[in-house]
Amino acid sequence: MGRPSVAAERTDQILDAVGRSVARFGFEGLTLEKVAAESGLSRSHVRHYVGNKADLVERFRARLRERLAAPPLDRAAELGLTPTELVVRALFDPGSDVETAATVDAVVAAARFDDALRAEIHDLYAGLEATVVAALAADQPGWSPERRAVAAQQVVALEYGFWTMVEIGVSSPGSDAVRSLVRALLGLPQAAPTRTTAPTPAKEEK
Repeated sequence: MGRPSVAAERTDQILDAVGRSVARFGFEGLTLEKVAAESGLSRSHVRHYVGNKADLVERFRARLRERLAAPPLDRAAELGLTPTELVVRALFDPGSDVETAATVDAVVAAARFDDALRAEIHDLYAGLEATVVAALAADQPGWSPERRAVAAQQVVALEYGFWTMVEIGVSSPGSDAVRSLVRALLGLPQAAPTRTTAPTPAKEEK
């Protein structure tokens, strides 16, 4: 039998290196040589498995969109969680990739000068906000649409800022302060349950 293909493994290795290179040099400073050095592969291998610089950028952007996409709320029930609890864990998981946070900062900086990239980032974070709103609609039916929208904006902003602070060592991935604030904003109990029952409907706002 022939050896199994290593294409998927090599592609991931290269795209990881693209992320590190973007975090260090930005998109403008990205080159095949830098990606090759970061990945530990030759330039020819980078071209073989992914392609030229334009291909590297497109594949990297697609993978970043996938990694940062909003969590599917239909998974909450199978995990024994409320939709809002699922969102909190997805956005503030202590096991999240700090290296990805550095890359996101670089991508957001580049988006200021790239209309297409800015639209991608806008849609990504708008999608996160919409997911938080949908989770709150399920768990906090007594909240007004305006309150849900404001809470969603606050939580997504906190998520971005939290991982930026983690990246530079101001906060730690195990910090409870931000998570406590997020849970209060979303009407969750401070102690995260291992499994949850159906949430008690919130009282109507006056």
